[in-house]
Amino acid sequence: EEVDPKLVHLPERGQDRWAGDGRASRHRSVPVAPVERAPDHLAGCPTRRTAPPGLSRAAATKDAVNDSPLRRDPPRGLPPYAVRRSARARRARLTYDPRHGLTVVVPERFDAAQAASLVEASLGWIERARERLGEHRSDPAVDGPFPRRVRLAALGEEWSVDYEPAPRPVRVRAVAPERLRVLGGTVGPSGDAHRALQAWVARRAAQTLAPEVRALAAEIGAERRLARVAIRAQKSRWGSCSARGTVSLNRSLLFLPRDLCHLVLAHEACHLRELNHSPAFWSLLVTLVPQARTLRRDLAVAWRHVPTWADDS
Repeated sequence: EEVDPKLVHLPERGQDRWAGDGRASRHRSVPVAPVERAPDHLAGCPTRRTAPPGLSRAAATKDAVNDSPLRRDPPRGLPPYAVRRSARARRARLTYDPRHGLTVVVPERFDAAQAASLVEASLGWIERARERLGEHRSDPAVDGPFPRRVRLAALGEEWSVDYEPAPRPVRVRAVAPERLRVLGGTVGPSGDAHRALQAWVARRAAQTLAPEVRALAAEIGAERRLARVAIRAQKSRWGSCSARGTVSLNRSLLFLPRDLCHLVLAHEACHLRELNHSPAFWSLLVTLVPQARTLRRDLAVAWRHVPTWADDS
């Protein structure tokens, strides 16, 4: 019942984005936080995900949502869930991800009061989804809303963090090797200190990942095709490469193990020469990362390494 990552070729407006969760979408993408969806138990599902009886297979394209998810107070014995109406949904289905929890996606005219019965009938699937997607992270000092340690596994760094709240603009300063001090602002997931740490991670990614992409591009003779490297806070992909030579990287790559981060950088560098997933592309990638095909599967669940505070923006 593990997620079986697929690479799909869906060229769109000159962009090439890498899909790793087995879902077709308008763009290729590697999921930061993959979504467990409950497919139809009577229909074949190439991603080998189990399904509770009576629910439809996940749609291949992103839902057109008419309104925001409505959080419900569940009846006793049921987990919390939200109800979301979709113009494209033909039948009700469940989705689950650790950041947003359990969601019942329903057609526009569906009686939302029936959502509780769907959740109740799917308790076994929900529990398995939670276990697979690792709902609980164990170290609040790392994963809490204002962490005391920031682990950047891709760089082999672990930074301690001190906070000095004050009524002034917030800033993050490196006061010693691998020691940060957050000065000013408010501490917490909705405060300036929280956002300042995210911005610091983005700056650290720009300092370290951009030069590595340039070096990889030079190694395969594509340095002249690289226009720029952009660090972003994508929600659904680790990286992308445009036909104009812009490589975009997710700042949260720094939290991944070194080999997985290197795989993404090499993958996007290879797209500077091969903007596709053809045999020529894979042959080129293997010259940079011989174990690329093996690491692909690990990358499908690599979001587990990203602390909650870092991708909750």
